[in-house]
Amino acid sequence: SRSPFHSPLEKVRVDSEERVEKERQEELNDESDYVIEDLEQDEDDEEDEVYYEEEEEVDEEEEEDEEVEYEDKEEVEYEDEYVYEDALEDEDEEEVEYEDDDEEQELEDDDEVEDEDEDVEGDDKELASNRQVVDQIKYDQSTYKEEVEEVEKEEEDNSIASLEK
Repeated sequence: SRSPFHSPLEKVRVDSEERVEKERQEELNDESDYVIEDLEQDEDDEEDEVYYEEEEEVDEEEEEDEEVEYEDKEEVEYEDEYVYEDALEDEDEEEVEYEDDDEEQELEDDDEVEDEDEDVEGDDKELASNRQVVDQIKYDQSTYKEEVEEVEKEEEDNSIASLEK
């Protein structure tokens, strides 16, 4: 029986091309696996970050509640005491300062929440982009596989045709 190759050199070339192609396919598969692992790690990190942010908010709210309770208790005790006029004026000035500080803190907290929301939004966009990359790689792999199969089929057909002649 005759070999489908015209010469040993052609067989070596075809074998070499097939080996290179197989290595390229394995590299694409490895690269796809790494991207998928990175995506999964990013999702885990994002979930952890959201969890810690929520825990931090709960802690801050509890702390604020405790402060309000403490302030209410102090006010009741203070009202029960006899206070000089100067002390009342000092208290009024301090309350204005506290209110100003509270307003500043609320504005800072709002800014922090906005920054965190922007970070999460950025992470979501990056995640979507990475998913598109993975989808493109998978599509490229399948397209490439189809092309390789077509070429192999053509070569087989040509080889059968040349044998039949």
